[in-house]
Amino acid sequence: MKKNSFYFLSILVVGIILFFYAKIIYVFMEEGWQLLLSGNLAELKEYILSYGFWGPFVSFLLMILQTLIAPLPSFLITLANAMIFGPVYGFFLSIFSAIFASYVAFYISAWFGRPFLCALKTSRKIDEFVTQHGGKGIFILRLFPIISFDLVSYLAGLTSINPLKFGVATLLGMVPATLAFSILGASFAAANVWLTAAGFLLLLLLIIVGIYGKEKFY
Repeated sequence: MKKNSFYFLSILVVGIILFFYAKIIYVFMEEGWQLLLSGNLAELKEYILSYGFWGPFVSFLLMILQTLIAPLPSFLITLANAMIFGPVYGFFLSIFSAIFASYVAFYISAWFGRPFLCALKTSRKIDEFVTQHGGKGIFILRLFPIISFDLVSYLAGLTSINPLKFGVATLLGMVPATLAFSILGASFAAANVWLTAAGFLLLLLLIIVGIYGKEKFY
């Protein structure tokens, strides 16, 4: 009963917010959609900078937006964060935003997808597969820089994996790629060839490790 009341209250609060800020939300989503779809890093950077003090919050919202319209790439936001806020603050902002966005995708899938798919045979197979490999499987999938993190999150939400285990595996698997893109973003801003080389080498290493891990565990 309490759980149902919580869901009802959450939906009511979200509905009220959407009602009063519908126009602002629509404009932001439209602008964000166009920016992410264009893949223009320079324009994305200027867009975040245009919000001044609220820039980090806008970056945070953009990360959630790209999750809702997956599989648009999130690495552009990570690059922009490092270019604007530096490699350290940009890295932590990207990690925090990506973890939050991953849980958004996870719970959207768990709340709305599972009730409709749990009766399907294919859904049961996916459930058994991820349950068997657990966080290890999600960790390996996260290591691939070319695989959409959001699709992994939506897939995980259809399984019975523990949300905490999902979060830990997501965090650990997400750190290397986020670090690589943060180094690259900082190198673009500083025009540092050595940092650029280091970022690309780390990405290459992650791809190799990801391929090895996929063959070993899957």
